[in-house]
Amino acid sequence: MASILVPGHRCAADALSHPDRKVQKEDELNDRLAANPPVGIQAADKDLFMRILLNDPVIAVGGCINGRLHVLWSFKNFHQYGHPHDGDLLCVEGEITAEGLYNVVKPNTNDFEVRPEVLVYSVADTISGFQADDTKTHLPPPRDTKNTKHPKLNYRLLFKIPHAAAGTLISYRNGITAREYFLEVYPTLDTLEKQTAWLRVTEHFQVLAVAETTGGNTSVAELPSQHTMVRMDDQVSNCMSAGVYQVLPDRKDGGNAKELGRLNGTLATGFQAMQVQADATRQTQQEAL
Repeated sequence: MASILVPGHRCAADALSHPDRKVQKEDELNDRLAANPPVGIQAADKDLFMRILLNDPVIAVGGCINGRLHVLWSFKNFHQYGHPHDGDLLCVEGEITAEGLYNVVKPNTNDFEVRPEVLVYSVADTISGFQADDTKTHLPPPRDTKNTKHPKLNYRLLFKIPHAAAGTLISYRNGITAREYFLEVYPTLDTLEKQTAWLRVTEHFQVLAVAETTGGNTSVAELPSQHTMVRMDDQVSNCMSAGVYQVLPDRKDGGNAKELGRLNGTLATGFQAMQVQADATRQTQQEAL
């Protein structure tokens, strides 16, 4: 099947924000999946959120681990009787490598739930706070006073990233911090249209920017632990590659299968060498008796 992508789009950073891959009615989808939807729209619960994710592998999700936002995409329900991950929701985390390799993880489905609102700083105050101190990774928790009222925002630990933002965010290979977002990315949103398109990302980073406690360096919007890494056996690879190649059809004949085969061959050779060494050791021990 011919690729619908422009030739040369062989990485997720290009594909996840490519105009040809934009999800239908994405603005409505962003509002429904937002933790802070417009008035009159009810925020989707986690079950609806996951059902929508499974409709299109190009939909990207963000989650913060150790202060850095990472991008998840190509969600699949994995079903293989007897397999340790049978019935699990799996997805790709981060970018695909030049060789066609990618990491598959198992997110915690409860992390799609909307969490209670918290006090945050305005965008302008968040930027000013980071600019005032080069060492700050988080800002102290805001406190309302008689003359100062701070905005309040709900949040999800895993949230939908708008199509326009996914490519930029995934290009930060080690994840992106709240400080980097407000000092590097947000200034590039120089029109109201761009700021509106990125609104859900900005809201999430407003929550991430605030420390959970005074003097702390973690946010309430951070995931409590790393995602569970999934071993890429044949069953998992066959399931996940369908979504990956739907997003990146130009990579279908790329190096993923070849690289996995080479890796499996290397492991087999290593185990064989270990077995030979073990047999030789046992023979030497027996001759010494």
